[in-house]
Amino acid sequence: MRSWRKTGRIVVPAVVVPLVVAWLAASAYFRLNPLAMNAELSRVAAAPVLAWVYQDDMRAADEIRRTYRIGDPKLLGRDAAESWRQIAAANPDVHLLDTSGAAPVAFDVPFVYESPDAPYLREMDRTFGLQAIAGTGNDEYEAMLRLGAWVGRQFDHGSDQLTGYERQMTPTDVIRAGQNGRKFWCEIAARLVVQAATAMGWQARLISASRTGYRWEHAVAELWSNRYRKWFALDADFNVVYEGRGIPLSVFELCHRGQVLQQAGALTVRRIAPPKRSLSAVDMIPYYAYVHVDLRNDWNSRVLRRGSPVSGDRSTWWTARPSVGPILTAKHRVEDEAVFNWPVNAISLHAREILRGADGSRQLRVGLTAYSPTFRGFEISVDGEAWKPAPSADALVPMSAGAHAIKARVVTPLGYLGPEYEVAFTVTR
Repeated sequence: MRSWRKTGRIVVPAVVVPLVVAWLAASAYFRLNPLAMNAELSRVAAAPVLAWVYQDDMRAADEIRRTYRIGDPKLLGRDAAESWRQIAAANPDVHLLDTSGAAPVAFDVPFVYESPDAPYLREMDRTFGLQAIAGTGNDEYEAMLRLGAWVGRQFDHGSDQLTGYERQMTPTDVIRAGQNGRKFWCEIAARLVVQAATAMGWQARLISASRTGYRWEHAVAELWSNRYRKWFALDADFNVVYEGRGIPLSVFELCHRGQVLQQAGALTVRRIAPPKRSLSAVDMIPYYAYVHVDLRNDWNSRVLRRGSPVSGDRSTWWTARPSVGPILTAKHRVEDEAVFNWPVNAISLHAREILRGADGSRQLRVGLTAYSPTFRGFEISVDGEAWKPAPSADALVPMSAGAHAIKARVVTPLGYLGPEYEVAFTVTR
């Protein structure tokens, strides 16, 4: 028998009351008003459905990401550290000292990078002379700051709209509009830094920040620094970078350690260009309570449908301070800093085999694998000698008695050098 509750002249099924109470409780839990709760819940429910509908996009993205796996296909995915242990076990006179350069390389990063050779990026470089702006020399980090500072000087802060920005306007168009007096907001500046850096062959990504996790209040670019082996935030709206004890900081660090560094007096806000006339000075550290990274930067060349699993919520990682509280979202939460800040141009050195000569001499055959979205070649250095190209990702190392160190690194298209990775060992006879 159906139970009813009478309220004035309106007869309401008894089950409705607890459902409404539960809905209001969930809204309070996620810090959303009921209408916003309905919108967010609909978005969460739609995400897996649209991901299934557009699953071909994921397969296409996987094909692109496979190109970032560099080296002998037979070595990809194999345990390089175990290969060194096997060599040492089979040769008792070989003693391993340092196998940090044999650490696994993360090939499963879901990020899709734009090609530096994309026509609209080449146009950007030709039009503005990005390489001349960044300058030459070995200090890649300072070159990145010069490029970011240039972007930050191209227009004042404002909210002039760019109709169809993602689909129609190239970064060259946007910069020219800014030079002609248009004023743009933080996301436009951040996207332009990402695109300018990509044109230089550097890896860059777009970051959104918020105090609540729902309303996106700021955006910055992050660039991968080979010098520091880490991502760092570059804000071309406020024209600053953040450094902690002299080391540039990522948004993950600003999110989880920025307040502590600030309170300890160890956080430096380094200005890279003059402040914009229409932007007042603000302490932005509170705005990094929540941050998320868009797992692609090829927005102009690969337009995807809304809800595609390689665009939007299903292709976004986020992290937040504990104070933010629960967030209703289809985005993927990542609290492991090593995953959120995956390494780029990372190399793993593999011990393949020991070759023996007729005279009793021995040579160690070393193989290389790497995760490098913009790759020109490998370089290798043995026992402190000059760096030499290793175009085949394969090298022979003499196995004479004594201490040995093998170092390898990636060379990027413009000649910038990736981080150095090393394996060291001794041979007793």
